[in-house]
Amino acid sequence: MLPFSYELLCGDTVITIEGAAPLLRGVANRRQLEETLGTLRSLDVNYLFPGHGRPILAKRPLENTSVDW
Repeated sequence: MLPFSYELLCGDTVITIEGAAPLLRGVANRRQLEETLGTLRSLDVNYLFPGHGRPILAKRPLENTSVDW
């Protein structure tokens, strides 16, 4: 049995918009946001539950994520 469920629950930092890739937003430090995105992309996630918007079921749902700055 694997200890990881392949689900990622996100707060307000990750949102989804109808018909678009997930969007990261909301911190003052852009470098920190880019590092966070890199870490999130390295996780083996199949289910993404954003703070706002619809959940995403996909292999690597954060692959096309953009940063709202």
